[in-house]
Amino acid sequence: MTIASLVGGTGGTYTDVNNRRLDRGNCQTGTLSGTQALDRRHIVNFTPLLEAPRFNNRMLRAAASDWRLSTSYRFLSGAFQTASDGTDIALTGAAGQRPNQVLANPLCDHPNAACWINPAAFAIPTTPVLGNAGRSNIPGPGFFEIDMALSRIFRVRERMSLELRGEAFNLTNSYRAGAVTTARNNQNFGQILTAQDPRIMQVALKLVF
Repeated sequence: MTIASLVGGTGGTYTDVNNRRLDRGNCQTGTLSGTQALDRRHIVNFTPLLEAPRFNNRMLRAAASDWRLSTSYRFLSGAFQTASDGTDIALTGAAGQRPNQVLANPLCDHPNAACWINPAAFAIPTTPVLGNAGRSNIPGPGFFEIDMALSRIFRVRERMSLELRGEAFNLTNSYRAGAVTTARNNQNFGQILTAQDPRIMQVALKLVF
């Protein structure tokens, strides 16, 4: 889906006020640079919860009752990126100017962190011409995460309980790509130089009364 960017309330400006269609692209919020892209074509959230039954047998109840295992799986398709020339090449004073797209496919043959956007697909236009590249039209890397929590409730007395809880975020300690370098005048253009959080684990103890 493509929509026209709206300046009102975002603090953004059109690249060419005489040609607003130049800034049509996939949905985003914030500025026309594409850094706040919101158009995620696919979003999947799966959150199962398993809770141990209350056993009648005293020993079995002490060992196996009151356990709770919760997990969540989240998948998002990639946000669309916008290539910029990184300079005011058109001498208009407007931010978010874009280069010329010279290849139909903006991605590398096998997109990865070392080469996500193909540098050969974009060229900086000559002064003072605006580039023909579109806004928010380059598929970015997707995102997924598996989180898990295991907790046990200990009954201290009738109206008092103690909960011990362990949590793991990014349980599989998988690599999730960070931002793509989208400024064409940057020597790292098209590369992904950062990663999102590795596995994070924490333990908590809660007294309920």
